[in-house]
Amino acid sequence: MKGLSETMYIIIAVIVILIVALVVLTIFRVVPTGISSIAEARSNCQITAQSTCAAIGTLPATWSSADKQTDQGLLSCRDLLSTCACSNRVLSC
Repeated sequence: MKGLSETMYIIIAVIVILIVALVVLTIFRVVPTGISSIAEARSNCQITAQSTCAAIGTLPATWSSADKQTDQGLLSCRDLLSTCACSNRVLSC
């Protein structure tokens, strides 16, 4: 019986550790993502920019953040789409 009790204690401890790790990763927005191609990253940035521009009339707040993991390293949407601008809720690239 003592062995079963210790096993349950270990399983519960592991589950608690995993939940705490998930919460910490979520708080700091450290989400494991794959490496995307430059074309895919540009497409994602353009879709986000079009949506944000149409909704609030500006480029996304994270436009200059180097948070896109590409095959050429970390890049920002500004790096990928340097000619894009939002004017009168219309995106031009």
